[in-house]
Amino acid sequence: MKRKLSDMFTLPPQVMSARGERHFWEALRLYFLEHDKPLPEDFESFTKDLHAAFEKITGHAVDERDWFYIEEYAFGGMSSGHIDPVGWRRGGITFDYLQQTYRQLLEADIRAEEINGKINKFD
Repeated sequence: MKRKLSDMFTLPPQVMSARGERHFWEALRLYFLEHDKPLPEDFESFTKDLHAAFEKITGHAVDERDWFYIEEYAFGGMSSGHIDPVGWRRGGITFDYLQQTYRQLLEADIRAEEINGKINKFD
């Protein structure tokens, strides 16, 4: 089974910087589902895809310093509708979560291939 880039967005992190980010997470998942891209072979390529999608969806660059507001992600609360771009860069809480998720998906695929290889020996 070939993983899709959208697989990275199946389970959101429990902690995010701002309330708008849960809705942005879902927007990213839907964006990558629509574009049907395979999961890149390396994390650097994934990072480029993530940052390009970030800019396309929000209209903001991921290297901005300040939080910004997206009205369609505002559903109440103090930081409602806000995105913290720092969290989506290397060292940020959301970025680190995605890096961990990426490793877990690759490791699961490697284990599945090893198991399938062992099963195929008996066929």
